[in-house]
Parts: sequence; C-alpha cells; structure tokens
Amino acid sequence: MSNLKQLGAAFLLYCDENEDVFPTGAAASTLGAQPEDWIWWQLGMGFNVGQSPILVAIKASTNSFRCPMDRDDSGRKAVVNAGGQFYGFSYTVNGFADTTALKGAASSYAAPVAGTYTAQKLANIRRPSEKIMLAEEPASAADAPPGSTVFLDDGRWAPPGNVITIRHNKRGNVNFADGHAQSVDYKFASDTNHFDTSF
Repeated sequence: MSNLKQLGAAFLLYCDENEDVFPTGAAASTLGAQPEDWIWWQLGMGFNVGQSPILVAIKASTNSFRCPMDRDDSGRKAVVNAGGQFYGFSYTVNGFADTTALKGAASSYAAPVAGTYTAQKLANIRRPSEKIMLAEEPASAADAPPGSTVFLDDGRWAPPGNVITIRHNKRGNVNFADGHAQSVDYKFASDTNHFDTSF
C-alpha cells in the first residue's frame, strides 16, 4: 500500500503544480502516448517510463508503479494475445466518463469526445475522501474478482467494466482523491458512489 500512498501524494502535487488539473489517463488508444499522461508506458512513442510526470513530481523510481505482490503476468499476456499492448504496472487512474462528461479523476484525450483534450480539475471532485482516484487492477485470473475476465490493459481504470484486484486477502488497494489509501472489497470499488466523482 505504500506505493499507492506515494502515488496519491504525487497526483496531488501534480495538480498543485498544474493549475489544479489532473494528468491524462494514459489510455491505449489510436492517439498514442501524450505528454500529459500520468505514466509513459507505451513503448516506441518517444517517452521514457522513468520520466513519467508522476514519478518526476516525487523523484521516485518505476518500482512505485508495481505492487510487490503483482507477480503473475498471464492476464497481461492475454491482452497482448488479443491485440493489445503490455501494461507492466499495477496501478491505474480513474478514467470513468460517459458521453457527456469526465466523471473520474483523470483528464482525457479519449472522453467525452475522442481526440479532444478535456481537463479534469481536483476542485471538480465531489466528496474526494470517498472517490477512488487510483486503483490496483488484476493482472491474472487468480487475482481477479469472481467472474471477471478483464485485466490491466492501460494506465486508465474505466469502471464499471474494469474492476480492482483481490490479491490482498480478497481485497484491493485504492487511493482516494483526498490522497488517503485504503484496502477495499471489489464490490465497494464497483459502486458508482465510489468512482463517479460528479456527485
């Protein structure tokens, strides 16, 4: 959980230094990597993961991006076999959106209109102590909730389709928009009250 606490502090610092605006979600899209992405994970895009804006904010290493308990890459390999890219990290930012607005904690080039940059501000997050900002997603069937076959595929957690892991005693670690980290049940994370930041 210490990685998530560190990353949560980095996100708040990033917002403080960028006019209250969150970084973008680092989605695997046809637009590719963007300078505003929180994590520069996409290979061949001219970015270095070690220079990701969030790491630079806290002068941390790429070890901060992966949970020490995250040891099984079988889900990540399944994503690659299905034509996706290999996302080798454990944590993702809340990129929830609908066709009208961003409702997660990430700015976006993908939502609500693909290809158009939309800024998400920390001040727009309602009840930040209850809203998930960062999530730890499953990387294999062994650490996925019952019935889930969705695994990490990019730097963005997009509920309700994306879920959190259960690798920590049937719970997953999350970080909230006020910066505190906590271990929660996957059902807690799938509740709109905890990922829709608009209310």
